[in-house]
Parts: sequence; structure tokens; C-alpha cells
Amino acid sequence: MIDVNEFMDFLQKIGPPTQDSVENLLALERDCENRKDPNSFYLTFNISSPPSISWDYNVDHLLGVPTLTYDLYTSLIHPDWVPLHVSFGAAAYLVARRFAQKRFNKLTVYTTNVPIRHQSGKYHWYKQVSFPAAVDSNGYIINHLNQYHRLCDYDKLIPIRPKITVDDVWLSEYDLDFVQAGNFALEGMLKGILTPANHLILNTYRTLTTSRDGKWISPSKKAVRERLSSSASAVNKANVRIIQAVKGRFPDSVTHDVATFSAFLNDLCGLP
Repeated sequence: MIDVNEFMDFLQKIGPPTQDSVENLLALERDCENRKDPNSFYLTFNISSPPSISWDYNVDHLLGVPTLTYDLYTSLIHPDWVPLHVSFGAAAYLVARRFAQKRFNKLTVYTTNVPIRHQSGKYHWYKQVSFPAAVDSNGYIINHLNQYHRLCDYDKLIPIRPKITVDDVWLSEYDLDFVQAGNFALEGMLKGILTPANHLILNTYRTLTTSRDGKWISPSKKAVRERLSSSASAVNKANVRIIQAVKGRFPDSVTHDVATFSAFLNDLCGLP
């Protein structure tokens, strides 16, 4: 479980980057500039407290702003996605810390999807690829270099659960870190927009949704009614209210109906 306040307190203990790390970071930033990718922008995060952005590239072209501060960056993320983005990011950092040796710091890669707004007001999904680029004298990661590659409009993507890889190999043993982090943030979000009764029905759908051959199999409405001892009318009305509450907050691609939305949530954050 990720405690964001506790995580931020930890970041205050991080010291300045080593000279070798600084030189490595500068070389990586130059490499990003030389790629000339019109569909990507790049940021270097200083994740000590308070967090900041020390370098950016191509944000004017893709976001319509001349440069990014940390506060501006967070304000451009879709507001309903911020809790998940922060919680997933904290989990990724804690996983990366487990690879404290320098050779792992350079190889650990975090990949996720994040919806970011252009100054025109339109949101696009970006594939964020992030890896440690500088450490302090104790081996604590202080700078992350990030690439954001534009994918599509907000309503067209089904975002996936973040991953950590080393040398292009997925570290599946850390998948539970993202499941726990995602559910922690997700439950807070859902409780804020659903009534207790509708939240219970949604979680019943999620609990009864099963995985088979890598695909989620949705339960029948009858199975949901029987689990809750509810009438068909009550469940149907709740389904309508749930979709009304989540549309606009989540992409249209995952809010066709409660069964589709439940399968998406399970895919992103595991079972409740």
C-alpha cells in the first residue's frame, strides 16, 4: 500500500546527485534532443522534495507551452487520472529503489500511459517511458529521464497497467506493487463519485469477473443479482447510474457498460 505523504517525507532525505550521475544525465538529454522525434517530448524530473523539472524538450510543439514547471505539468494531466498517476509513480520509484546498484539504476525502465492536455484543451494519451538517470552518494535515485510519446485522443485508448522492465525483460514479480497502488488510488476515486450502494454493485461485478486465457469474462446480471440479493430493476438502475458517473472521467473506450468498465478496472488494478 502506497502512503503518498510517507513517500514525500522519504524524498526529503535524498541528497544531491553525484558528478558521474550528472554527466550521465547530460549525455542522455543530448541524445534525446538528437532524436528529433516530432511525436515525443522529454522531461527530467528531480524527485527530491519538493519535486521539480530541471530540463524539457519539445513541449512547445506537443503541449503548446514554452516550458514546463512541475506544477504546470501536474495541472496538464487529466484531473481524474492524477491519483492513479501519482500512486503508480510512487510504486515505480519504490520498485526501482530495490535495484540500488548502479548498473540496475541505468537499466530499470518504467512504462505507463498518461493523459495530458494541450493548451487548446484537448487531451491525448502518451506512452511515458521513465528510467533513473542520476543518483545521490547513497544510491538513492534523484533524477528520472522521461519520454512521452503521443498515442491518440483521450477517448480512443484502453490504458494498461504500468510495467517495470530491466534489459527489456518484464519484472512480473513486481506487478503486485502496481495492483496495490492502483487499487488504493482507485477506491478513493470511486468512493468520491459513486454512492455506497452503486460502489458495492460495481465491486460485485469486478469480484465476479473471472480471467480465462488472458481475457476477462464478465458475470451475468443474474449472478450479480443473486450475490447481492437484489432485484433486476435495482441492478439495472444502478448500472445506468454507474456509467453516468464515470463517463467523461474515464475514456469512452472503457465505459460502454458496467461489465466492460469492470473488466477494464481489473485489468488496470486487479481485483478489488
